[in-house]
Amino acid sequence: NIEEALKFLSKDDDGFFLMAEQGDIDWAAHANHMDDLIGAMLDIDDMVDAVRKFIDENGGYEKNALYVTADHDHYLTLL
Repeated sequence: NIEEALKFLSKDDDGFFLMAEQGDIDWAAHANHMDDLIGAMLDIDDMVDAVRKFIDENGGYEKNALYVTADHDHYLTLL
């Protein structure tokens, strides 16, 4: 749970680095499971929203950074 990770890590006065991954998206893409792929993307969206809320409540972007990226991509076959 991203909120619990942020809550725990933010206790450190020296700051923290958190890397989170939605691993199901890779499996869904390999298998061309569109419903699972969309669900995984919605999970990522929820996670990013939670981090953005945390940033807004904890000094904004002057004190925090958020990077969202992918380690690779997949082709998607729609039948």
